[in-house]
Amino acid sequence: MAGPIRVDIDGLAELARTLTAIQHQLDGLGQDIGRDDAAIGAPKVKAQLAQVAGNWSIARQGINEELGKLAAMAEAAAATYRATEQAVARAAGGTAGSG
Repeated sequence: MAGPIRVDIDGLAELARTLTAIQHQLDGLGQDIGRDDAAIGAPKVKAQLAQVAGNWSIARQGINEELGKLAAMAEAAAATYRATEQAVARAAGGTAGSG
């Protein structure tokens, strides 16, 4: 038989905040790639750099979407566990703890 499930609710909430912070930091990375294209003389080099910038932008957006989903899942899990803990505590006539 399995033992009791222990969840660090505050840890889950902190994970959600951390993932959101990483998402915001990543969103700002590399947005200025390509702004100096005019200084690049060789058309082939300019084209390759533009391709890299485009690929990075697409990849960054995908990573950001996944980070947002993970943050939302962690936040929802923390809220659900917290609500469940409070409901169990009320049913038992006590008060809920933290995590």
